[in-house]
Amino acid sequence: MAVAERRDNQVQEQALAANVLGVLRSEGWGAESARAAAGRALLDRAKIADVDELLARVDRLTWTERKELRDCLGVDSVAELANRRRRKVRTLEKHLENGRRKLGSRTTVEAGLLLVLAEDLQRRSGVGSGGGGGHPHLTHRLSVFPARPSNGG
Repeated sequence: MAVAERRDNQVQEQALAANVLGVLRSEGWGAESARAAAGRALLDRAKIADVDELLARVDRLTWTERKELRDCLGVDSVAELANRRRRKVRTLEKHLENGRRKLGSRTTVEAGLLLVLAEDLQRRSGVGSGGGGGHPHLTHRLSVFPARPSNGG
């Protein structure tokens, strides 16, 4: 039963990735609101309060962690990616583990999607990644991501 449940979770993660990536790449009428909804759902899932918090977490990632998280979205397994790169699976897993920890993600797919979301937001706003300070232009431009409403408890 555990194997079937794990496979179901993997299929759900892949479907989430395809949906979010499709929305982030969409253009035209309604694309902004679709991106906002997908982004908010992803932030809620990862328990990230707002865009500034997401960008602060992404700023902590090393270049290698970013690359591995991004590239993991396009493969079926870590072993497949490690084989393509001619690297040890354990080395790649360690980079992914560090990236998940820094982003506060439960899964590699979720961490990769958060990274892609942050990069998309930065690209669309013209704000680059860099440590320190807030991202006032980005926060203002992306007010379509309202803060998560409090439920009074």
